[in-house]
Amino acid sequence: MKAEAIEAAARGVIVPGERITSRGTCWAAQTPPKKPLLLVARRQYLIVLTDRRVLVFHRRRGAASSSDLVIAKRYEAFTLERVARARPLLQVRLRASNGNQFVFEFRPRQRELGGELVARLTPRAPDTTLDDTLDDTTAVTPNPRS
Repeated sequence: MKAEAIEAAARGVIVPGERITSRGTCWAAQTPPKKPLLLVARRQYLIVLTDRRVLVFHRRRGAASSSDLVIAKRYEAFTLERVARARPLLQVRLRASNGNQFVFEFRPRQRELGGELVARLTPRAPDTTLDDTLDDTTAVTPNPRS
């Protein structure tokens, strides 16, 4: 499906000020807790990453529309469980805040899209600079031998 068609479907869902950063296709499934991942049937979906959320649409024949929306969640609603970079597919496993587990698999031409999803879901380390670690009460004593 062309990028313009995917963006057209997403435009009906995004809020003012939100912008699309990536879009494409992936294989995905909701994974039952006790069923082996190998036996879980996947379907192909359209995925749109914005600066705020991940949007997943059913992939059907013809033009996609905003009524095909399956998932529209902020990145904070997901926890990154596992990333498998084995060829040919990039596999990303997520857990939603309600406990549901999902697997997204990206083909070689869509690996960059999967990489962006992983980057957006990876928690950022807090910025600790030297100025933050020293406060006014910390005294620096000179070396008496110098």
